[in-house]
Amino acid sequence: MPRIRAAFRRGPRGSPDGRFFTIGSCFARNIAEFLKNNGVEAETYALAEDLNSPISNAFIFHLLGQSPEARLAIVADWVSRIFPEMAPDQVQAAAGVRCEGIDQLARQLVGADCVVLTLGNVVDFFREGADADLPLVEKIFPKFVAMPSSEDIGQRANAAARAKKLGATLRLASYQETSEAIEACIAGIRSITAAPLIVTLSPVPVDSVIGLDAKELKSAVEVDCVSKSRLRSAFDEILLRQVERGDLYYFPSFEIVRWIAPVTPIPNFGLDDAASRHVSSPILDAICGSFLRRFIRWSPAADVVAPVAEAVS
Repeated sequence: MPRIRAAFRRGPRGSPDGRFFTIGSCFARNIAEFLKNNGVEAETYALAEDLNSPISNAFIFHLLGQSPEARLAIVADWVSRIFPEMAPDQVQAAAGVRCEGIDQLARQLVGADCVVLTLGNVVDFFREGADADLPLVEKIFPKFVAMPSSEDIGQRANAAARAKKLGATLRLASYQETSEAIEACIAGIRSITAAPLIVTLSPVPVDSVIGLDAKELKSAVEVDCVSKSRLRSAFDEILLRQVERGDLYYFPSFEIVRWIAPVTPIPNFGLDDAASRHVSSPILDAICGSFLRRFIRWSPAADVVAPVAEAVS
């Protein structure tokens, strides 16, 4: 227990007057909302849960490293390939909207005093037949261009079918690709800000494997296990290599939900709305309260009492 407590106390102690910026899925948004509700300034670059892959995010950070003109040209090229029915002016308009979101990400990173990056899953689209030795960004079929932000399964299925017709394959990233993607995301953030970076693994599970090229894996449960395991183990090695920098940290939200919460009488997911991907509010509040106490010097969440919070403090 002392070692667990020590692990939960490592990290930057930010000022309550500082600005937190979270990147990722609904879980990142939940952290930001909790911080705001407790008087801390926070913003989110939100991604749909199924879009929150470090592989797709690595492509976005690659674009951030380009000039605005080059960025627009790259995105417009992909829009025209994925949506060939669009007129040239429509292509430019659609590319402009996507690039504005990336520009907004850059502006938000510049103003952040602390950045929180959530890692979602490693299920992503890749260019079919791409040489395994190519740099990761050249193997990616950019999901943020091809897929809608909507969670509607019909829209997502149609978008996936369109991507596959254009030579994309939906598969799990390898361990090497996962590691390369996480490092690319960290490097992309570091190219814009030197603020402390807190990485956390989203506890939200993969819920669909329709169309996935993984014959050896038969269910979403198996895919979720492999996906989360690759992310967690890859980041652990990255953190060990970069620990001397003193500006990269890990917060175990995944571990709290998947391994600590099950020993409490609270369901991990769906207590509030019966949704299998929504972390139950008492557990979510405990996680966010623990985050607040660990990373912010003054904490109005110090009085939060919950079974999960007590287990990790």
